[in-house]
Amino acid sequence: MKLSFDFIGSNAFEKSAWKRRALPIAMGLIGAFALLLLLLLSIASSNTEFFDNYFIWLYAANLVIGACLILVILTLVTVIAIRWRKGRFGTRLIAKLAMIFALVGVVPGLILYGVSLQFVSRSIETWFDVKVESALNSGLELGRVTLQVAQEEILAEGRFIAEQITQVPAGTSSDQVGAMVMKIRNQFGIQEVSLFTAQRNLILSSELKSKKFFPAPSADVVAEAFKKNGITFLDQTEVEGQRGYRVRAIVPIVRKKPIQGKLDSGRAIEDRYFVQLVRFIPSPLAK
Repeated sequence: MKLSFDFIGSNAFEKSAWKRRALPIAMGLIGAFALLLLLLLSIASSNTEFFDNYFIWLYAANLVIGACLILVILTLVTVIAIRWRKGRFGTRLIAKLAMIFALVGVVPGLILYGVSLQFVSRSIETWFDVKVESALNSGLELGRVTLQVAQEEILAEGRFIAEQITQVPAGTSSDQVGAMVMKIRNQFGIQEVSLFTAQRNLILSSELKSKKFFPAPSADVVAEAFKKNGITFLDQTEVEGQRGYRVRAIVPIVRKKPIQGKLDSGRAIEDRYFVQLVRFIPSPLAK
């Protein structure tokens, strides 16, 4: 009987010790998770891509930690209420201390929150006054005009290259034509120039590797370029994780080739080609 009482007593002692340790362990885990969330918040604020990718997970983690804190607070309030009803010694002092700490922590926080909310809301309203709005609109309009000028410029350069190709004498090799095109490309500062047949087969390109040149446009785009004597596009790109823009021009080339023969003297056939030019927009302007 003595052994059984000792066993029961030790088991009860272990249960009470576990109850005493459970709350500090839970508080420690919640505090560790809160510090981890603060660390993730600091990383996310400095890295917008990380914040965009993991926003839902961060939001869910904050909800879980908040729910755990509320559960701990409700548990402590319940324990104090039970001890109060049972008339345990020191319960009134614990309740008073809890109320004092709650007032010290909550009231200043509410005051700071209210002041910060008023400051932020009013300061944001001042950001979007008439002068700032007009400045933003002017900046956007300047960016649009700059992009439009870039498209018109690359189209004019493409037409100049097309004109030079049409004036090449008959019998000129493709290497000579390519050297002339590359020389004009370097003068204009164009990133890429490619010459295609009307069937969209590549003849020459400024890119040394065949897989790096910009692919030929679709047949409908080529037909539209021949119809309008050149078209331009503004494409969005992504290089090394950074978004940017490039302007692209497609200009038709029509070379008239005389037919060799007595019966067909004075007649000519048309060889159709098109040139594609690509220029990247500077990153400050693209942003």
